[in-house]
Amino acid sequence: MKKMRNVLAGTLAAAMAVSMTACSSSNTETTAQTTASTQTEAQQTTAQAQTTQEAASSGEKVTVTFWDENAGDERTEYYMQIIENFEKENPDIHIEYLGLSSSDALSKYQTAIAAGETPDVGGLNNSWAATVIGQNHCVAFDDMFAAWEGSKDIEEGYMEICRTYHKNGNLYMMPTSANFITLWTNDAMFEQAGLEAPKTWDEFFEAAEKLTDKDNGQYGYTIRGGSASPAVLIDFIYSYLNQ
Repeated sequence: MKKMRNVLAGTLAAAMAVSMTACSSSNTETTAQTTASTQTEAQQTTAQAQTTQEAASSGEKVTVTFWDENAGDERTEYYMQIIENFEKENPDIHIEYLGLSSSDALSKYQTAIAAGETPDVGGLNNSWAATVIGQNHCVAFDDMFAAWEGSKDIEEGYMEICRTYHKNGNLYMMPTSANFITLWTNDAMFEQAGLEAPKTWDEFFEAAEKLTDKDNGQYGYTIRGGSASPAVLIDFIYSYLNQ
C-alpha cells in the first residue's frame, strides 16, 4: 500500500464533501506556496492532483489521512459510513481516519505543523481555521473545486466565506455543515416596551438598547455562555458584516 502525502490536496475534500482543508507537510512546498503567485499555486495543486490520479489508476493503493477535529460516537459513526461509501466508489483509495477531541485539536495541528507531519485532509473549527491556514501549510484547490461536478450544489455564499480565511482570497477549505442561528424574543417584554420584533439591524440595536435595564439586571440581548459561545458571536459578526 502506497502512502501518498500531500498529493490529493482538495480532490478528496471535493469528492467526499466532508473535509475542511487540505494540508501540506512539506516545508519546501510551504515555502514555494508562500512566495508563489496565485496562478503558480493553482498549477502546483493541479499537478499534485494529477499525481494522485496517476497513482490510483496504476493500481497502487493510495492512503489518505483524514483528521476529524470534533470526534464523538455519533459523528465518528457518520464519518465512517461516508468513508465506507467513498472507498467502495474509489477502491484504489484508502482513508485513514483519526478522531480528535475538540479541546485539543488545535494543539495537535500546531504540533503536526511544527514536525512537518500534517494530515492530507483535516477538519478545522471555524474559530481557529484561519490560524492554521495562515501558516501556509494548506494547499489551495480553487481549480479542482471549480472542476468538481458537485461544486454547483454548494451555496456560493458559503464558499465566499471560506475564501476570507486567507488574505490571498484562495480556497483552502470547504464547509461540512451550516448552522442557522435563531433569534428568540420575549413577547411580553417587547409588548411592555411598545416594541415589535426587529426585522432590520437598526431595529435590533434600538430594541436591545430600550430593553436594557442594568440596575435590574436586564439586558436587551444576550448570547449563550460556555466554551462554544465565541462561535455564536462570530456568526453574529459575519451576519452583520454581510448584510
